[in-house]
Amino acid sequence: MSQKERKNVKNHRRIPKQARALTKYHQVLDACSRVLAAQGYAKATMTEIALESDLPYATIYQYFENKQDVFIAWFERMSEGLFVQLVRAKELHQDFSIEGYVELLIKNTLMFVSVSKGSLNQLFYAMPHLLTSQIIATIEMKAIKLTHVLFKDQIQKSELHDADYCVKMLTKIVIGYLTQRILDTESEMDIEKDSKELSLIINLYLNKKIGAERAGAI
Repeated sequence: MSQKERKNVKNHRRIPKQARALTKYHQVLDACSRVLAAQGYAKATMTEIALESDLPYATIYQYFENKQDVFIAWFERMSEGLFVQLVRAKELHQDFSIEGYVELLIKNTLMFVSVSKGSLNQLFYAMPHLLTSQIIATIEMKAIKLTHVLFKDQIQKSELHDADYCVKMLTKIVIGYLTQRILDTESEMDIEKDSKELSLIINLYLNKKIGAERAGAI
């Protein structure tokens, strides 16, 4: 898929504002998720999505150009739902330490992803590589912005001189870990074990960076 085609897919989509139309829009995305889990990305068609959503072709094509457009919209909706969940989780635990926040948010992320692991696996394996890379890059960018929002005070007060770089690196670590777990078809996700393991990696990285900078300042 060329850069021009990817741009056209992104620009064509029209997210409705009226409640009735928005319900149909999400009806298509719900159907897309079921079709993806049952058929896989390669075998999924707009016909299958139309049948599963119980909506006419004309209605679906009002909002989406093709199946790639539908699947990208589904993934974006899912990721936005995750980000909203993480913000709420932090708001409910104002007394947590930075280490506690990290483990909480990682655990919530893993729980959210595990629900759709099968569909995500199908999507990542079969979608054109360039398009998959574009999706991951978009999620990475949004995750970095979210981290700056959630940990604004901690970042400003941190002793790290390259805090922005650290946030980017940690985001890449998390996304890389999640992608590996999604693509792993041999084992189920163990929320408790995986969250502790990933949280440990993040906290060790932060502690090592802070320790190194303190030593350099002496």
